[in-house]
Amino acid sequence: MKIFTQIRRSSILLLSVLMFSACNFNAAQPNPATAAATLEISATLPANSTGSTTPAVAATAIAAGPTANPCATSPDGSLKLCFLDFADGQTLAAKPGVPFKISAEASGASVSGISLSADLGGYAQFVANTANTDPFRAEFSWTPSLGSGTYHLKLETLTADKSESTSVTISVAVMGLTSISPTPTLAPGAVYPEVISKIQSTYSDLFKLDVKAPAIARKFRPGVEDPWVSTAYIGNVLYDVELFADGHVETWATPVFPNTNVDLKQSYFKEPVCRPAGVYSMLVVFLDFGNLKVGKDELLADLAAATADANARYAAYPSAGPGSAPILQIHTSGVVIPVPKEVAGKLITPAQIKKYAGVDPSTYQWIAQVDLDSASTYRYAAGQTTEATSFGYAITGCPAVQSQVNIQITIDSAPELQGTGIRIEENRLTGVMLGHEVYHLFGYPASHSWACTNGPQIDQADACGISGAPALLLGWMDTDGDGVPEIMDPTPYGIVSP
Repeated sequence: MKIFTQIRRSSILLLSVLMFSACNFNAAQPNPATAAATLEISATLPANSTGSTTPAVAATAIAAGPTANPCATSPDGSLKLCFLDFADGQTLAAKPGVPFKISAEASGASVSGISLSADLGGYAQFVANTANTDPFRAEFSWTPSLGSGTYHLKLETLTADKSESTSVTISVAVMGLTSISPTPTLAPGAVYPEVISKIQSTYSDLFKLDVKAPAIARKFRPGVEDPWVSTAYIGNVLYDVELFADGHVETWATPVFPNTNVDLKQSYFKEPVCRPAGVYSMLVVFLDFGNLKVGKDELLADLAAATADANARYAAYPSAGPGSAPILQIHTSGVVIPVPKEVAGKLITPAQIKKYAGVDPSTYQWIAQVDLDSASTYRYAAGQTTEATSFGYAITGCPAVQSQVNIQITIDSAPELQGTGIRIEENRLTGVMLGHEVYHLFGYPASHSWACTNGPQIDQADACGISGAPALLLGWMDTDGDGVPEIMDPTPYGIVSP
């Protein structure tokens, strides 16, 4: 089972930018304050992501073949989704560093928003329908990040009540650009000096921060020229700097709770993120449809085992050297509920948890919903197929326990509760719920662009699991050499917190 490959597919691209990974409709917002750098670097650097800050000037498009706007409708015919500017089979004349403007429209029902994804070198972009309008129009800026060639562009949408979904894909031929080959593998720990200098100057110019020892890493995924990424948790703000192959830079400044001052032009998310340190309490609500034949005692025992495993792995990151307290620990409590009719296929509410389980969710910092049947869950509520859906979502920021669950996962078979005979990442309690989705609550982006490493070496993973945490970019490593991981350091990354 390729657990993390599925986490980037279809509906995850929609529910991957709800707050986080297949995970959230709080997608990246364009950041006009970010500098569009014109860096010339001899070594190959990465390209294109959501939230592009390059000026939104459309490159020249040359129509070829049909000019009709491609559309698709939902299974019941009520929901329609269309490309408004592009035709299938179109040829596009591109200019270096200039994105294409892509417009889309959903009509027939109120939708949560529209996502755009590219099959090569790109990440899902999402525009939320905050006003619940019908029809709803979204605009995207897309850069063909691997140069000339054929790209498949996919739009997806989901109704606000999750009852219907649809998607439409077109193929476009891009010409006029130099094709980009994936960056050659670097030796472990190697970062180009030009990359370090540019990232440091970006922190200084845009955030007025003198970051002497930045955390820098990049992925190395086949077919994707990933950006160099640097993050810094300073005070109650998560700063994110991404340097792409064409030299342009994208930046974000996301509040870390208890900071609730969200600037939608600066923040990747629409809510504060959690600080990736300390002790968190999680209420795990198992919604049991009955057909997996797993009893309550076994479920709670599996949860206890998964929690112990996850915490043991997190204990490998001590906050101030050997013998000190771990940076992160998660305390879990579980309840099992035979699924009420009004909950099936939906996210359970805190009021319903209190009603059916007799537990007050407000006493916990996080709520996780675990659906114990692949045929009747939130995952399949929109009539998706197995290949087109994710089984893990991080849905809200920090904290949001009073309004809705933070994490939802789907269990398709009993072994996925125990990890019996499969990799630890495929234990969905440990690898997904207590690993991958928790990282999203800490600011790990829906694009999965952070490297899953303990250092700045190359990482080919599609997404980060419990055995490959984005530890460097979560601040769990010591980059300034003072013996304290940056997330716990009063002078992180070699600077004094503002």
